[in-house]
Amino acid sequence: MREDDSMDKLTKLYLKEVVTRHGI
Repeated sequence: MREDDSMDKLTKLYLKEVVTRHGI
């Protein structure tokens, strides 16, 4: 299992959401 890859994907998605919300 590649848990690290999954976490990285989630982290990137999360960061993208935060950036979009703040409108940076």
